[in-house]
Amino acid sequence: MQYLASLRPNTLWPSNARAQADVMRWQSWHLQHWGPQACEPLLFERVVKTFFNMGAPDAAMVEKATQAFHKEAAVLDGHLKVRSYLVGTRVTLADFSIVSPLVYAAEGDFPLGDYPHLRDWSARILALPAWRDSAPPSPPAAEAA
Repeated sequence: MQYLASLRPNTLWPSNARAQADVMRWQSWHLQHWGPQACEPLLFERVVKTFFNMGAPDAAMVEKATQAFHKEAAVLDGHLKVRSYLVGTRVTLADFSIVSPLVYAAEGDFPLGDYPHLRDWSARILALPAWRDSAPPSPPAAEAA
């Protein structure tokens, strides 16, 4: 993403080295915390397993991922309390990276209720034409066996 965005001047990959480092910080946070500890397990247990008829969600995994989700969502919500985007004043690669699992927040039953800034931010990012026009469709419910 960074390489492609760097090919032409744009706001997704700012020209300022400090802003680029901040984008990389958020993308790294996503790769270490937001994705594998919180969002991905919830999506696997609640969406993927249903789609592929793989059985019921593992309650222990869901509980662990939900706790991680609350921890990480609190970080995001606090950061977004005083800003419209994760880095700077315009959308960047950081916003697209972090919002990506939220495409299936409803299907994954993500506990977003206590995070108004996170909800508002994700709604703004997911409504952008670039995202909205290329977003994957909702997965169909699995058929009963």
